[in-house]
Amino acid sequence: MSSTQTVLLKDDAGVLSPDVRGSHRPSLGEFADQLDRVIRENQDLSSRLNQAMLEKATLCQLYEQSRTAYESERDRLNAELETLRSQINGRVQHLLSTKERLMGEEYERKLQDLTVSVRQERHKYTTHVEKMKAQLSNCICQTGRSRAR
Repeated sequence: MSSTQTVLLKDDAGVLSPDVRGSHRPSLGEFADQLDRVIRENQDLSSRLNQAMLEKATLCQLYEQSRTAYESERDRLNAELETLRSQINGRVQHLLSTKERLMGEEYERKLQDLTVSVRQERHKYTTHVEKMKAQLSNCICQTGRSRAR
């Protein structure tokens, strides 16, 4: 059994390179440098993670504020729509009642015009009938009949 192991180590440029254990062991200074780099990377990653978590929390807060503002605006607009709908319904009812009243007035006016026309025609024909009766009563042919009666 061989005591050689392959381990990937980062060099100064941060590139992973295979290190064969047993053939070359890092010195204590190299090991301390590697450990220092790993700790700094870990701190950097922790810092970036904390920053990302803060950004996430900020974004969540902004989302909640935006959602609340949106819901408030939506509710306000829905209430305004209902108000406008009720105003429109009131106006439509008013317009319908006005139209109904105007139609009734128009019907009454036409009825009165027709009534006047019928009375004028009746008067005209009554006058004609009276004239014809008068003419017939003066007619010679009527005098003989009225004598026979």
